[in-house]
Amino acid sequence: MAFDLNNIFLWWLAIFSLGIIFLPLTKKFFGNFFDQGYLFSKVLGILLSSYLVWLLASFHFLPFQRETIWLVLIIGLMTNLILLHKKFRLFFFHPKPNPPDDKRFSHTLPIFVFEELMFLAALVFWSFIRGFQPDIQGLEKFMDFGFVNSILRSKYFPPADIWFAGKSINYYYFGHYVTAFLTKLTNIDSAITYNLAIATLFAFTFSLTFSLTSNLVHFWQTIQNTKYKILNTKYIFAGLIAALLISLGANLHPAYYNFKMGMLKKPYCDGSFS
Repeated sequence: MAFDLNNIFLWWLAIFSLGIIFLPLTKKFFGNFFDQGYLFSKVLGILLSSYLVWLLASFHFLPFQRETIWLVLIIGLMTNLILLHKKFRLFFFHPKPNPPDDKRFSHTLPIFVFEELMFLAALVFWSFIRGFQPDIQGLEKFMDFGFVNSILRSKYFPPADIWFAGKSINYYYFGHYVTAFLTKLTNIDSAITYNLAIATLFAFTFSLTFSLTSNLVHFWQTIQNTKYKILNTKYIFAGLIAALLISLGANLHPAYYNFKMGMLKKPYCDGSFS
């Protein structure tokens, strides 16, 4: 159990660090969001850093290895520090009126903490769910796992096809590559990170839905000239309801068939669900 929690924490720490590194750039795109697009910094950090490493390995400039990833992250950190420095220079050399309350760090910090804890809770929750059946089998799981391992074994891209010797993967594999990227960064076994990646998809689905919905409510209240607080209960409630419906609600067919028609009582093999 402790070993699993260590891996979950290390995986979360890597995603958290990528988000913090690219937060200044994210705020330039999501500055109008009341949460400054905090959760989207994770997506932007993973996307930009992994894509740059992929380009370097695809053009055979640098191999796909941890040293290359660290180099790209250092470049990303320096770039974002420059953006942060320019923002401070503009503020000090061209003084402007005090920013509104919703733009001050002291006011945005609570929502940052809330969203981070929500993301972590969703990640731990779905990791716990996957722990009941962590087997990599069924549907396309074996292929997905094979692609991830093939990418991890490759120094340059495209990676080798796991079924057709001497040829490269003739399939879209960037999603598998992102999992391999985080696997390489954290140095966790791919059999574990496969399930952590699934849990991460759930965590992003839940948390990003919350962010988008709560910001839509925020924009609507702003248009209505309604006074608000950063942790307004209306934002929180609307965001959580939407996140629960999107990530866990799915469609209502199972509930309908079970409670209205009792079809879930029939054996699956009789073709009732075809």
